Amino acid sequence: MEVQISVHPPTDYVKTNFKNFLPDWSSPRVSVIIVLQRSQLPLNNQGTEVEKEKSRLRKRFIYFGCALSRALDEKGFVTDLLDPRSGYALFSNQGTQTHDDSRVVNQLLKIPIIENSLCKPLVHPSWGTAVYPGILMSTAQAETIRPLMEKVALNKGWKI
Repeated sequence: MEVQISVHPPTDYVKTNFKNFLPDWSSPRVSVIIVLQRSQLPLNNQGTEVEKEKSRLRKRFIYFGCALSRALDEKGFVTDLLDPRSGYALFSNQGTQTHDDSRVVNQLLKIPIIENSLCKPLVHPSWGTAVYPGILMSTAQAETIRPLMEKVALNKGWKI
């Protein structure tokens, strides 16, 4: 399973809409954690098999994200996953706006989006449209997040 995980400062889109995504958070400092999983199928198509694959990858993202969130919580940092399906935070109260994972990945990693599609699939430089994005946000900074995400990824059998 190919996975790419990276930590970034927030984009202007995240800064502008932060309280709409995570209304209970008080910290103005936030890191954006991007998790890209390589899919077994191109995700720009529709159908039962594509939906099964998205569901499988979503579960893997949530499994990883919950473990990373717990590890960061133990260090005193608030972390939340943005559900790739709904766009809402999983642990915090629902905001007034959904998060656009593809937009943030596009802005931070310069990966193109297919704009004329309902789910806005990404076009990864190596994987094409066989890529599933997931986003976490944390009050921890990159130097705290990186070693923990590497440990959690290793425990989950992911090579990053």
